[in-house]
Parts: sequence; C-alpha cells; structure tokens
Amino acid sequence: MITVNFYSFLMTVFISNMIMLLLFLCCKSVRITRTVNLNILLFGCVLCLLRTCLPFEFHITKEINAPAIYNPIYNFLNIKDKNGFAVYHGAVILWTTVSLILLIIFIDNYSGIKRRLTLLPRMNTPQVMRIAKEVIPTDDLKKLRILAIKHDGMPKTTGVFKGVIMLPNRKYKDGELKFILLHEYTHYKNHDGAIKWITELLCILFWWFPALHLFKYGLESALELRCDFDVAKGKKKSDIRYYTNILIDLAKSTLPNNRKHRSYLSSGLSGDSEFNQRISMLVNYGKKRRSKALSVITVILCLVIFCTSFLFIFQSYYLPPIEDIYTGDSSDDVIEMIDDIYALDKSNDTYIVINDNPIKISEEEHEEMEQDLKR
Repeated sequence: MITVNFYSFLMTVFISNMIMLLLFLCCKSVRITRTVNLNILLFGCVLCLLRTCLPFEFHITKEINAPAIYNPIYNFLNIKDKNGFAVYHGAVILWTTVSLILLIIFIDNYSGIKRRLTLLPRMNTPQVMRIAKEVIPTDDLKKLRILAIKHDGMPKTTGVFKGVIMLPNRKYKDGELKFILLHEYTHYKNHDGAIKWITELLCILFWWFPALHLFKYGLESALELRCDFDVAKGKKKSDIRYYTNILIDLAKSTLPNNRKHRSYLSSGLSGDSEFNQRISMLVNYGKKRRSKALSVITVILCLVIFCTSFLFIFQSYYLPPIEDIYTGDSSDDVIEMIDDIYALDKSNDTYIVINDNPIKISEEEHEEMEQDLKR
C-alpha cells in the first residue's frame, strides 16, 4: 500500500535537501568533476529530482519516533484560532499563492523569449550553413534554427523539442565557428534544455526548498562541464587548446553582457567561478584518467540512498497522559489515558480497554506503563 501523508512529505523535504546540498558541493568541486564521470553526477541529480516528486510511504516503511524534532513542528502547524483555522491552512495557502505567482512570471518570461525569437533573423550565410552541415547530423539540423543576435552577445541554445541556436552576428574563422556550433548542438543533443525546464518548474513548485536553488545552479555548472567534455572527447590536444582559447576570447568580449541578460533556460557562458572551473577541466583534460571504480561506486551509492530513503520515516510521538477520573460508586479504578483508551483495574487484574475491547496485561506491564507515562 502506498500513502502520502504529513510525515512522508517532511521526509521527502529532509532527504531531498540533504542530497541536493551534497550534489551541489560535488558539482562545484574541481577535484570531483575531474575524477568522476559527469554523467554519473547528472544521474544522481536526476534521481534527486525524482525523489522530490515522490513523497510516498510504503507498507515496508519503518516508522521512527522523533519527538524532539517533529513534535514542535506538528504542534506549531496545528495551532488553531477560534474558527478552527490552523497554521498549516495558512502555510498551504501561502505555498500555493507564491507558486502560482512564480508560474505566471515563468510563463510570461517564456512567452517574451518566444516573441523575441520570432523577431530575430536567420543566420543562414554560406559559411554558417556549410559548417553546420559538417558538425550537425541532417535530421537534427532540420529541427534546429540558427538565428543572429547582436555582435556583442554570447552564443547560446534554447528550446526543448525544437532547438534554437543564437549566434552573434559577426565574422568567424571556420575553426572557431565549428567549435561554437558543436558546443551549442551538444547542449541540444544532451537535452540540457529539458533538464533545465524540469528543474525550473520544481523550483517554482518547491520555492521554499532552501537547497533546491543552490542545486539548480550546481546542475547548470555540471551541464556546461559535460558539454565541454563531450566536445573535447576524441580531439587532439592542439584542438582542445584552440577550443579553450575560443571560450576565453568569448568570455572577454561577452561576459559583462552575459551577466546582464543571462537566462537559466538557455545554455551559454556561465559566471566567473563556473567559467574558471570549465577552463581548468579543459587545461587538465587527459592528464588524469577518470576512475571507473569510483564512478561505479558513485552509481551504487546514489541508488542505495534513493532506495533506502523510502525504508524509514520520522514521525512525532506523544506519551498519553494519565488522569484520575471520579467514577461514583464503582469500585473499579478507571484511569483515562487518551481518547477511547483506558486502563481499568478490576479486582486483582488489570486491563487496557481500547474502543471497548479489554486486553488483559500483567501487573508488571501496567507499572512499567505508568512509569513511562510519568516521565
């Protein structure tokens, strides 16, 4: 049986934020990105996004009492006014309202991008079309549009199903244009646009996740690193140096403009620290072989964390209070515990009465229960 409840949702929040923070640190670590296959890190990112969307509790899930943490949260969220309006009602309303506002802003921005793209001219010069046919397969080239932007802009790619490559409208050397088009096409081929869309929508839905926004930009860095790695794969050292110099020249001419007009939904040059990480990886490309054993261990670790996160769940726990109740002429000692649960002393035997069903317990069990409840 699969259920979704308050505690399974809190467990998802806790696990997802911890994994997101860990993956963010991994994506920003030069040593890790040089050693571990970047596709493995992205696999962990996908599992993390999937875990965020699955706040489930299964029949095999073990419930672990955590009153020190969960009791205050549960008590706070269940504070009610005289009309029965609880704090969690207000939290749900706030969550929904902010998510809708962010979604409207997202749709408006996307519509604005589409409108601006329709105004851009196609960059179908003989040089561009010749180089594009060399680096992009014919079937994919039919799905792509190559548009011209201002000469001081930065090359970038956007789109999920039908990609758009935007190139600054200036003169290029054949080798320079080849690597720029190959880089942007690699983003499209790797479906980086779709990954960014999913991440952005999750950021809208779970806008109050503290680690999700860090994770988003860590993921962006990992996508750029993977793209650079794919472009450099199989190339000569001289070609990799040439490609690295192209990135540096583009950074010098477009980085200030990049900061001003940057959009998360498009792929292009990143910020200073991310750019330095990319250059460091390319400069050291091939000097240290990526560890296959470490990559396999990372995959296993990601799967273990993902699967085991469903095996346990933390929840609040309350010890039922004991109150003596006056019972009139009855010789039985009736102790109300909570709701319809009673401890009933009758003659020399003690029973626990739950929903009118008496369950006999020993005197030692009764005394132990009373001691636990008085703590």
